[in-house]
Amino acid sequence: MKLLIPLLLITSYLWVSELKSSANDMTSNEIISNLMSNNIDEVNRTLSYISTNKPNNLLSEITKIVLEGENTNTKLIAVNALKCYPIKNILPLWLNILKKTHSFIVKKEIINFISKSHDKRIVLPLIEELYNPFYSVRESAIHSLKIIGDDRMFPYILNMLKKPNPVYRIYALEAIYHVYDIRVIGLIIDILKKDKNKSVRYYTLRCILKNKIKKTLPYVRNIALNDINWEVRVKAIEILNNFRDKKSLNILLKCLKDINHDIRLASANTLYAMKLKKSSPSLSKQLFKEKYDEIKEILIDTLIALKNAGGYKGLKYIIQNDRNVYNRIKVAYALGKIKHKKSISVLLKGISDIDPRVRAEICKSLGYYKDKKIVARLLMLINDDLKRYVKSAALYSIKKIGDKKVILPLFDRYCIETDPILKGMLKKIIRKFIKRYT
Repeated sequence: MKLLIPLLLITSYLWVSELKSSANDMTSNEIISNLMSNNIDEVNRTLSYISTNKPNNLLSEITKIVLEGENTNTKLIAVNALKCYPIKNILPLWLNILKKTHSFIVKKEIINFISKSHDKRIVLPLIEELYNPFYSVRESAIHSLKIIGDDRMFPYILNMLKKPNPVYRIYALEAIYHVYDIRVIGLIIDILKKDKNKSVRYYTLRCILKNKIKKTLPYVRNIALNDINWEVRVKAIEILNNFRDKKSLNILLKCLKDINHDIRLASANTLYAMKLKKSSPSLSKQLFKEKYDEIKEILIDTLIALKNAGGYKGLKYIIQNDRNVYNRIKVAYALGKIKHKKSISVLLKGISDIDPRVRAEICKSLGYYKDKKIVARLLMLINDDLKRYVKSAALYSIKKIGDKKVILPLFDRYCIETDPILKGMLKKIIRKFIKRYT
């Protein structure tokens, strides 16, 4: 029995030693073959082996796979194999692969990985990748440079901004978008003033918006009004909106009259967001001329928000002449919300609209005002209109106005009403008036 225990210990030791020996006996060819295998288990087992043993004699072979592999998946497996080694120990190898590989997927993977090292040696190679034609590579490079925070990147970016090729100026602006520095503000202003390429000017505006560069607003206003490209102008107007730039009011009002639909739309949205009372007369005039319903709706909403009809020219024209029934309904609603006595005559002129939905909305809006003409007209609708929906709206407004003189006319109507729903409504309203005034 005493001899049995040592024998067991020896046997266990030999078994473990045999396993270790078999693991360590993987040849270079086997490792490379397994990495390129389609068997996921083999690949994972091999990566685990490399992570544990870190065989230096394989580095050149793995690098060759990354650079010359048959497909992207194989290359990425090789990249994962290299990740098993400490970054700082093989950083020159990583940088060499980054420079030589033509795969943007591999480049992005490498950039994202080596940026974790925070090693200053990667700054210049990453700056070189800002010239890469693939956006995903440039984006990864600039995010990595931002993480490292090395000021050496800025002279290179500034130099890119001065390149005659507009593509490189756009690449530089993409970088500035993420790592803006006050040192570039002068160049940004120069681009807005002088650059002839519309895409460059557009990307400059994106940088301004992202980084909230208020000092550029005078130049943005000029772009919004005078740039030769409508897309650039729209972007500039969006910036004025984002900054709630009240000094741009006159420019926005001029843009509101532009022949380009998108410029007018952007201006209308910005004026709605700013809600400046001084804009209401111009909004009304444009509403009179505007052809597009989406812009009309924004203009009406702005007048509602301002509670100002802006001279009524636009609202009056829409409610009496617009072919779109929803625009007429919207204006009828607006005239109620504005709550100005001048709205009464406009509403009364539109009350004979051919669409019952418009007539009903006018009835509801008239309920906000107290005037003898209103009560008389509402009573006429209750007696003469053919639609229950309109009559109900008229009854609602009569109830809201609360003129006790309507009791007898309503009672007369109640006596001859044949519609049970309307008869019930009349009964309730008459009872409330009697309780209120007796």
